[in-house]
Amino acid sequence: MNLELLESFGQNHPEEFDGTLDCVSIAITCAFNRHGTLLAVGCNDGRIVIWDFLTRGIAKVINAHVHPVCSISWSRDGHKLLSAATDNTVSLWSVMTGDCDKIFRFPSPVLKVQFHPRDNARFLVCPMKHAAVFMNVNGTHQTVPLDDDSDLNIVASFDRRGKYIYTGNAKGRILVFTIKKLEIVASFKVTTGTLNTTAIKSIEFARRGDCFLVNSADRIIRVYESGEILACGRAGEPEPIQKLQDLWHPVRPIIVSISSGLVSIWAQNQVENWSAFAPDFKELDENVEYEERESEFDLEDEDKEKEENANGKEEEEVDVDVTTVEPIQAFVSSDEESEDGDALLYLHVSPEIEEPEEGWPVPTDVAEETTTANEKKRPHSGSDVSPSPKKKKTKSHDIDLPDAPLDEIHPLLNVKKPNEKETKINPPKCKTCPFKPLE
Repeated sequence: MNLELLESFGQNHPEEFDGTLDCVSIAITCAFNRHGTLLAVGCNDGRIVIWDFLTRGIAKVINAHVHPVCSISWSRDGHKLLSAATDNTVSLWSVMTGDCDKIFRFPSPVLKVQFHPRDNARFLVCPMKHAAVFMNVNGTHQTVPLDDDSDLNIVASFDRRGKYIYTGNAKGRILVFTIKKLEIVASFKVTTGTLNTTAIKSIEFARRGDCFLVNSADRIIRVYESGEILACGRAGEPEPIQKLQDLWHPVRPIIVSISSGLVSIWAQNQVENWSAFAPDFKELDENVEYEERESEFDLEDEDKEKEENANGKEEEEVDVDVTTVEPIQAFVSSDEESEDGDALLYLHVSPEIEEPEEGWPVPTDVAEETTTANEKKRPHSGSDVSPSPKKKKTKSHDIDLPDAPLDEIHPLLNVKKPNEKETKINPPKCKTCPFKPLE
């Protein structure tokens, strides 16, 4: 659907339920690519399901992790995908092939990963109860400095162009650091009243403009202007532009939310307004039989006299350019002149064939599953079994964070620590009466 043909005078927010996306597994997290054509969904069984959002069909399934996927981020060109799992690992994927390029192992659970908006070689990681980590794909990393309060419940995000890193903690304090030297340039506190502060849950920047959202524990979404934040400097007191009482589509008024393992879509009824481009365009509710006039569609009408305008001059022919493609402004930033020609917008959807005929090409992942099943059924023999093709070896990096907690469990797992279980199952007994537990 062409963005220019949508009705621009109506409401610009979703107003009705537009269906669900069933990934078979329980969906946990999701993220649009930059153009909104593909939607990646992380599931509890470790799979990443990539949907073609225009056709609402599954374009690709990546068997990414063994544990649940808790965070997903697209690269700017859409060719790479970052995913974090509850087993403290972060993986870098090639979207076209589904291959894992690199694995990064962290000592503590990872809550969020985010690609740099302009550089596919750098990304941001938010470990649990640890400062944010500024990573490079080669394994080198820098720790983003903490505030004086030393609160370790940190959320972080790049700004729209990747020049700054914004961090927020559980005490409502937001810090702004430069990318080059990680120097603090601005800070302020989000307060609910005169003195009460609220924990920062997430920071999200707008696709265009300098505004960003701050989602806090008081269930209020605040909108700030980044230029004002930088102008106020350290210990500033900026006022939010707007307060709103989870994921927007990049270029259309669509919200995608996850609840009970299903991906729900909320949108508005879009109407293509062709008359905005051609005032004499007439929309028909049903087919009408058209009577063609004599020589109406001929290349040259011999019987028609040359029309003359009011000045008595013949009208000149105007060449219409139908080859030049103008860039869509919604896909181009203010500091760019053209769209990214190498961006990945769509993936081909392979049809599911239950009983393929002989000689019909079988997808690679299906062939591997069939081969594995056949190998389990029949005994191995030297003559019957053919060597399987070697897979590309994934390079892994162990990220050393000295101050990271080693015994933390990811919040998604909702599993209590072993010492807590033992305390409840076998409570300590009173020394005087062995049958009476201590209170």
